[in-house]
Amino acid sequence: PLADGVVAVHAGFNTMEGDVTDVFGPAAARGLTQLMANDNEFTSREGLAGLAATGASKLVDLDLSNNRLGPEGSVDLANHLAAFPALLHYDVGGNRFDVAVAAAAAAAA
Repeated sequence: PLADGVVAVHAGFNTMEGDVTDVFGPAAARGLTQLMANDNEFTSREGLAGLAATGASKLVDLDLSNNRLGPEGSVDLANHLAAFPALLHYDVGGNRFDVAVAAAAAAAA
């Protein structure tokens, strides 16, 4: 776990892997405001739902671009992002979210 008072994690451009919620969820729940973990090998069982469920209410900057997230959670990506009330900047580009599935679900709703 992170030490008390740590509010930013920059771990981009590595070969780190694992489910993003398992790896960063505890830190996000403890008040993390910046999570930059771009260009790694992170996956996600549930899109960003798991990370949102940790209560990451202070997260302002989120960069998980160029990982291996998705297509799980593609349909609910907007709802997942909305679960971070302080979020001002995010980048989830370069992942495997399925835009066609998300569009079809939105059209059916």
